Amino acid sequence: MELFEFERAQRILGELKKYRVQEEQRIDPIYKKNNESWELYQQGTFFGEKNRYYTLKGSFSVPGEWKEATVALRIETVLGEWDNTTNPQMNVSIDGTLIQSIDVNHKEIILDHFFFDRSLDLSIELWAGRTEKKFPLYVSLIKIDPEVEQTIYDLFTFLDCWRGIRQFGGKTEMYQKFVTKAVNSLDFRQPYSTLFYSSLKSARRIFEELYHSAGAIEERVTAVGHTHIDLAWLWTVQQAIEKGQRSFQTVLKLMEEFPEYTFLQSQPQMYQFIKEQAPELYDEIKRKVVEGKWEVEGAMWVEADCNLTSGESLVRQLLYGKRFIKKEFGIDSQILWLPDVFGYSAALPQLLLKTNTPYFMTTKLSWNQFNQLPYDSFYWQGIDGSRVLTHFITTISEGYSPTPYYTTYNGLLDPYTIKGSFDRYQQKSTHNEILVAYGYGDGGGGPTRQMLEVQRRLHRPLPEMPTITGNRASEFYQRLEHSFLP
Repeated sequence: MELFEFERAQRILGELKKYRVQEEQRIDPIYKKNNESWELYQQGTFFGEKNRYYTLKGSFSVPGEWKEATVALRIETVLGEWDNTTNPQMNVSIDGTLIQSIDVNHKEIILDHFFFDRSLDLSIELWAGRTEKKFPLYVSLIKIDPEVEQTIYDLFTFLDCWRGIRQFGGKTEMYQKFVTKAVNSLDFRQPYSTLFYSSLKSARRIFEELYHSAGAIEERVTAVGHTHIDLAWLWTVQQAIEKGQRSFQTVLKLMEEFPEYTFLQSQPQMYQFIKEQAPELYDEIKRKVVEGKWEVEGAMWVEADCNLTSGESLVRQLLYGKRFIKKEFGIDSQILWLPDVFGYSAALPQLLLKTNTPYFMTTKLSWNQFNQLPYDSFYWQGIDGSRVLTHFITTISEGYSPTPYYTTYNGLLDPYTIKGSFDRYQQKSTHNEILVAYGYGDGGGGPTRQMLEVQRRLHRPLPEMPTITGNRASEFYQRLEHSFLP
């Protein structure tokens, strides 16, 4: 019976999603620059060449009657692949001001009300991607029903809690009871009618009751927004810089809508690039650092290889990295942030101790196909006896787990992932908190609007679920250190 009700609720969630967008208006005409001339672009027509840049432009105005709704600019390529390293990536400007970036995981830009009731110029600077693959493009305005959207996020959150608890253990009765009661209250007979909206309010009231059923907070999560961008991998250095620019622009736009959103980024070399090529963006990042919303950590100049690198080079990585962060941001970086490194010199604890870098974070040893390191939080002792407090991120990766023990630094933020990541943590008896770095990397972009909506809901205690209680990695390590005191 439980499985039936769970799958039925999943279907009802799918039905509810159909009503999120009340209206859609295609933006036409759109013009595409071809060499030095402009030509009319027929939306849906395939185009694109490897590593090529395109500029598209048009104009639009938001209907005045949409003012009570949430209005977004939607730009999508309708490519079903998850790999945002191969799909097109774009910078979107309105009236000459860069607003946000678009990629396969970030397809919508919420428009503020000062964009309404006037004609606006739209410009899209598009990079076609690193592979030979043509794609279509669709550009439109969408009118989002805020009541429907918030009910979708509620239902998704509690349904995914139910799914995670069924998979990783715990009592599901409360979720079965309240989710079933909520979906039973929904009335789809006349979408957007008084009865329809009344049923949405009823469902959300039922979900509110579920919060009141939670006990004291026992399992805690520190969740930090993040985007892992390799400065040297499958793309040119210039593309790495532009991935950083696009990602950081999207981060700043989402911070306007979600004031509680915090973001962590390592690698002073990336900051130096941004300072040189996008000084206004860099200044805004510095303002967010002062506000406490942007965390600059990492210690090293880049996320360096630690197998082939000489001792002198590792010293310079720490010297130049920490010196830059101190000079530019007034921060003495405390965490060596190396999520994507395949091995580590046994001299690192000594180097970290001598540079006042007491904490170390990684995940990559979880990619071992044969065995699992028996500790996720521990003191790593180096050759000379120096010790550094170490934490391996335990974020599970649904749908992509190439080894039995795989965890990721490009984490999703949904209840299933949060529940599974805490279940995966091996030092629960010593410390009742995990660190999750969530957001899309590689192609960049970082966290999505849905992740941030779900995070809001997981900040409040729910039955059988870990609660998000922190949002800064440095503070997580301070609490972890306290737990490890004798």
